[in-house]
Amino acid sequence: GIDGFRCDMAHLVPLDFWRNTREELDAIRPLFWLAESDDSNYFEVFDAGYAWNWMHATEKFIKNEVKLEDMLAVLTQYQQHYPIGSRHLFFTSNHDENSWNGTEYEKYGEAALALAVFSYTWNGIPLTYSGQEIPNERRLKFFEKDHIDWPKECRLHAFYQTLNRFRKENAAFRVYPATDPQRITTNHDRSVFCYGTTAGGEQIIVLLNFSNEELKVELQATDPGGIYSSVLDQRSFDLGDQPVIAAKAWDAIILTRQKI
Repeated sequence: GIDGFRCDMAHLVPLDFWRNTREELDAIRPLFWLAESDDSNYFEVFDAGYAWNWMHATEKFIKNEVKLEDMLAVLTQYQQHYPIGSRHLFFTSNHDENSWNGTEYEKYGEAALALAVFSYTWNGIPLTYSGQEIPNERRLKFFEKDHIDWPKECRLHAFYQTLNRFRKENAAFRVYPATDPQRITTNHDRSVFCYGTTAGGEQIIVLLNFSNEELKVELQATDPGGIYSSVLDQRSFDLGDQPVIAAKAWDAIILTRQKI
């Protein structure tokens, strides 16, 4: 009665083994196969894999070691050099990263929530780790039981609940295989990543401000325009003839076009 397999460090096992295994098991019952790997060769066999290359690139970008364009080049690589239909598991934390390399706030600081929004709105699968809804700001022990300190109220409960509901209810995330959202150029392309997608009659625009400054972001070639509502809060934006979005420092905005 299982749905599939998560294969730990799949790229340390010869690919021929996975090919033969999947062929034999698919004959019994097709399942979902997730590889803890970002090796493009293994996406020939597996339905999805961990976006390790993206995670490393985002960490370098936040630390000012690479530019935004270098970070986004990883997404282009996923699109052009991985088998058609490949899906990546996007995340800001997981069991390994939290324990060995630091919490998402150690790695990303104030950009953590913007990257979480990316994980839910790009073409792929979002991974949420235990305690992120608190938010958990400490490293959990790896080889022994370590209880999470659950408060009476979790500050990010509504944030993740909204993201999960949005992804579940929106037609754009029920298309498979899906095409990646299209980047929307802006007047702040060194620090702002903006992209949009259309599916099932729904128009979605996502804007991520990776800077500590409030910005007036001018969108280039947004079609169609109209009145858009923010998914994560009560803001509304008129993206008519001169589409401009006022973005707060480290802002993460998901917009859906209001239906007339």
